[in-house]
Amino acid sequence: MNWRFLRLALLGLPLLAGTAVAEYHPKSGQTHMSSIPAGIQKLHQQDIDATMSMDVGKLTDLWADDGVLLGQGDKPLVGKSAIQASLKQNFAANPTMKVLKYVP
Repeated sequence: MNWRFLRLALLGLPLLAGTAVAEYHPKSGQTHMSSIPAGIQKLHQQDIDATMSMDVGKLTDLWADDGVLLGQGDKPLVGKSAIQASLKQNFAANPTMKVLKYVP
């Protein structure tokens, strides 16, 4: 797995969910959270918390059992267990990795 895949795994879910329902203002380049439904905001905050703490269990819990993770240049990961295994492998392979900032 490559770093682009890990970045997608950690950041892709809220980005996809947020852009689907958010009110985007081209002049300011900002998305207003007030236009995002509460359930999406909650999911987004859970993703931020899990990502910042690098908690594989919490990150995995955000996926549906039949979720599909698409990484650039990699085969799709199908299912929560495959996604969890990949996250564990990536975190184990990079034990000094720290998430310093979360930018959706």
